[in-house]
Amino acid sequence: MREQESKELVFVPTNLGMLKAHINGFERPGQPGEIFIRLRKHTIRATGTNKRKTLNRSIIQLNHIIAKK
Repeated sequence: MREQESKELVFVPTNLGMLKAHINGFERPGQPGEIFIRLRKHTIRATGTNKRKTLNRSIIQLNHIIAKK
């Protein structure tokens, strides 16, 4: 039988709108996972083995994209 994959949704209100983070994986320490961050029409995908660092990295990438516009 296939093991269930961990999934989380995180909603963060910002001045630019609602930031939505879809977090998949990261069941045990060292296991990979991926994070999709969405704010308005911008979407960022990041993968890694540490949930906190991957989430921070994806938010920083989103910030760089928004700052360029």
